[in-house]
Amino acid sequence: MTIVATDPASNTISTTFSVSVNTPGTPGQIRITEYMYNPGAGGGEFIEITNVGNTPVDMTGWSFDDSHRTPGVLSLTPFGTLQPNESAIITEVSASAFRTLWGLPTTVKIIGNNIENLARADEINLYDGANAQVDRLTYNDQGTTPAGTIRTQAISGWTQRANLGTNTIAGWVLSTINDAQFSYAATNGDIGNPGGYFTPVPRTLVTFAGTSLTVAEGGAASTYTVALANAPTADVIVTPAPGSQLTVNPTSLTFTPANFGTAQTVTVTAVDDALVEGIQSMTITHGISSSDAGYNAATVRSVPVTILDNDVAAGAAPTIQVASTNTAYLNLPTISGVINDPTDPASTIGVSFSVADADTPASNLTLTASSSNQAVAPNANLVFSGTDALRNLKITPAGVGYATVTVVVSDGTNTANYAINYAASAASTTPSSTRFHTGASDASTAIVVDATYMLVGDDESQVLRLYNRQNSGLPINGFDYSSSLALPDVSGGVPREVDIEASVISGNRIYWIGSQSNKEGGGHARTATGYLQRM
Repeated sequence: MTIVATDPASNTISTTFSVSVNTPGTPGQIRITEYMYNPGAGGGEFIEITNVGNTPVDMTGWSFDDSHRTPGVLSLTPFGTLQPNESAIITEVSASAFRTLWGLPTTVKIIGNNIENLARADEINLYDGANAQVDRLTYNDQGTTPAGTIRTQAISGWTQRANLGTNTIAGWVLSTINDAQFSYAATNGDIGNPGGYFTPVPRTLVTFAGTSLTVAEGGAASTYTVALANAPTADVIVTPAPGSQLTVNPTSLTFTPANFGTAQTVTVTAVDDALVEGIQSMTITHGISSSDAGYNAATVRSVPVTILDNDVAAGAAPTIQVASTNTAYLNLPTISGVINDPTDPASTIGVSFSVADADTPASNLTLTASSSNQAVAPNANLVFSGTDALRNLKITPAGVGYATVTVVVSDGTNTANYAINYAASAASTTPSSTRFHTGASDASTAIVVDATYMLVGDDESQVLRLYNRQNSGLPINGFDYSSSLALPDVSGGVPREVDIEASVISGNRIYWIGSQSNKEGGGHARTATGYLQRM
């Protein structure tokens, strides 16, 4: 611009300068930029939205709905603020499942578990925080209105920027691998480019045939490939983690800005050990590192691997024995139970076994149990739990009587057995308050110790038994006081029983009183006094 000044004498002076006018930036605009209503098996329906403006958009109060056109149905508030050119995803599967499916980094914002599912003829409606509609896409791939609808079945649809926000489905196209949107195949085969309408998302592409690899010990290996979908700004290192049962070659993969799209092959081999392990399922995970911040935060698809074992049992038989952790309420091999007893130790706590095998991992040993009397202990009532070396068997009685329960441990070739002598008694008329204490058939007197325990005397032995009053089963301890009595009357070197018949407690002392009866065949009484013990 030039300005000229002239005085009355026609003298002039001029100057030139520049003026620039800045136009205001395009405000933030949220648009529907990609969608797939019908994914392939194992996939997830999704909608991509993108801020196509030049300023951030706070998504607080925003929402999505389908053809019902109701604001507030699915809140988009969790997206937070979408920066210019940033895309976000709405999907019917969980956010973590969708990331795995498409190999998306954690930087891509995803709202998962959407239940407002799309149909073949439907709408996608976006509403802002004031419930005003900001974008709509109407489609119908099984009719004529609107015309030109694509069918997004296992393939997403997208459109050019000029067509965004116009609700013109005829301008939308199906994605193809390596199209202008850098579309690619998800792990289930779906094709699309969720999460990166303007800015390509850093993704690793892990590819293999089928749903998993299969390798054999001492036999066939298998392979998968890894590539990057987009050029990084710095080298990217992908490191497979195969675990102890597999090996990989190479052990790391380096992708540069020049070779990022060239697939590199990883060969997977099973470790050939001497253990009988059967068929195993393993997973190869991956680490990723780069000074490219996008790729450094990227996720890499894991590779499931099935290992076929080449080892068989060499002849060593498994072993089974009662575990040291077995409950004190049961004493194998002979145990009992009571129908409908809520504290029956055999059915509530169970019998614990330790199993082992010299040439088979304990986790690969199988246990089965069978009953000789289905009316007393049906096979369906013999239930195992536990893993590895410690297993537990619970026995629930169905009828009164006796049964032999045989437990068999197998390594696939060899077996070992353990037999349990089992007896079941009839149910009490008051099972909630009745307990069945075992281990003594001549109990003659008892003293309450506290709210939980009691001491029980026996008129055929000098053993005082400590029982849990709240639980059926054996005593948790016993005290044989014969050596403290110095009884002179012996039979075969063993003192005859005191014949305890009564007891009484006074303060901290319990008095156990013998019967003071005559000798067998007459004569003086065997015991002149009862036994006194401080408790």
